[in-house]
Amino acid sequence: MKARAGFVLFLILSISILLYYNYSRSGLKPDYSQKVEIVIFIFVITFICLAYIVYESYRIMYFEMKERMDMITESKNDLQTTYNSLTMFMIEVGSDYTIINLNEAVCRYLNRKRYHLIGQELNSIFGTHEHSFETMSRLINDTFSTGANGKGEIEIRDGIFEVFTFPMQDFADRMTRVLLMMNDVTEVRALYRQMLQDNKMTAVGQLAAGVAHEIRNPLGLIRNYCHLLKKSSGNDEELKGKAIRMMETAVDRSNDIIDNLLRFSRMSNETWKEINLRQAIHSILDFEEHTLIKNNIEIELNCKEEIVIYAVLESLEMILINIIINAMDAMENGGRISIDCSQEKDAVTVMITDTGRGIPEEIRANIFNPFFSTKENHSGGGLGLYIVYNEISKLNGSISVESEIGKGTSFTIKLPSDGGTRNG
Repeated sequence: MKARAGFVLFLILSISILLYYNYSRSGLKPDYSQKVEIVIFIFVITFICLAYIVYESYRIMYFEMKERMDMITESKNDLQTTYNSLTMFMIEVGSDYTIINLNEAVCRYLNRKRYHLIGQELNSIFGTHEHSFETMSRLINDTFSTGANGKGEIEIRDGIFEVFTFPMQDFADRMTRVLLMMNDVTEVRALYRQMLQDNKMTAVGQLAAGVAHEIRNPLGLIRNYCHLLKKSSGNDEELKGKAIRMMETAVDRSNDIIDNLLRFSRMSNETWKEINLRQAIHSILDFEEHTLIKNNIEIELNCKEEIVIYAVLESLEMILINIIINAMDAMENGGRISIDCSQEKDAVTVMITDTGRGIPEEIRANIFNPFFSTKENHSGGGLGLYIVYNEISKLNGSISVESEIGKGTSFTIKLPSDGGTRNG
């Protein structure tokens, strides 16, 4: 276009010079009227040329804009097609939780038309549980206030959904919306729960000998006192009182063991509550006591009575049992397991250290992978530490491992004191 405009201007200048040159060669001097005609002629030619330039500029601009608009429309249609073909729920909401946009997956799930859903409040269309809506609100509010992505898990109807939040900005870089991406993980969670239950049953099988021994001890005590009472005279009130007290204690002990075993064996209800950490560890060690003694393994527990954590008891038990079993397997000839607990301002740290054979550095990064095992014939199934990692993640915590061949391994677990959920 610039070349054309230059050519037109060159043409005007050439015509003007040519006219002036012709008059000069003829030796005639144009009178006033001729000068006016020349000026008018040049003006008209210039106007026509400029009009052509403007027309050509707008024509080219129009076609360029049309081409770009077509490209934008095509990109928008492609994006909308992709948006609607995703099986994940995609919902754009404002700061008041009003739905601004959503994809077809949401409409199909709710069996409602898109135009019926836009403008509705998020909680009114899903009918989420109160705790689930609190989680979703917290994620949205956090993304609006910090501009950071968020992640959580909620229940909708009879399903479990993973929720991810992403900030969305307008042309002025103002955050006006948050994008919710929701993925149905109901079947995945059901399979994981079943795997968790299978792991529990495996652990119960490994603990069976110890539990049987723990129950046999109080039963033996009861039997001995029954034998003494039979042989004693009916007037020995002191012996009778002592026997009754000891038998009651033995019955309570057996009952506690059975209650703990039944509670541990049933499916987890994932109830969050305050847990005394020392008592929780003691209940696990009670299960393991006979096995530990049989394998010549000492236990050293350093945990203050006042340490309390807000967590899911079943998850905490699964974490402790699997790590302790893993430590016992690493000490075929006996050794020591040290459990050290400490509490900072808002976190609890549990360090479990064994004096076993250690974990080679080249496989250390794989120990939390599912079905990874160093045991012969994969006798443990390779799920213990995988479950440990997942249960710690569920409690919003972290785990790290340090190991030295021939000296032992330390697992360090860090969990938020309030579970990371109370502020949600």
